Amino acid sequence: MLYETAARAAEIVALNVVDLDLEHRRAPVRSKGGAIEWVYWDSGTAHLLPRLLRLPDRASMVGRSALKNCWMSSSWLSCW
Repeated sequence: MLYETAARAAEIVALNVVDLDLEHRRAPVRSKGGAIEWVYWDSGTAHLLPRLLRLPDRASMVGRSALKNCWMSSSWLSCW
C-alpha cells in the first residue's frame, strides 16, 4: 500500500479500517499540513487488503477497534 499510494508511512498507519473504501480503492489521510486528502491504490493492494483485514478469533470478538494496535505492511498485518 505504501508503494502504490506513495503516501507517508505515518499517514497509512493512522488509517482506520472503517475509513477504507475498498470498492473504490481509496482512503482519506491527513497530510503533513493537516489537510484531508485521498490516497488511491492499485490491484496489488486491492488483492491483498481484504485478506489482511481478516481478524484472528480473539480480535473479531472485540470488533474493528481491535485494529487500533495493528501495523500493516505490503504483505501482512501484525497486531499486538
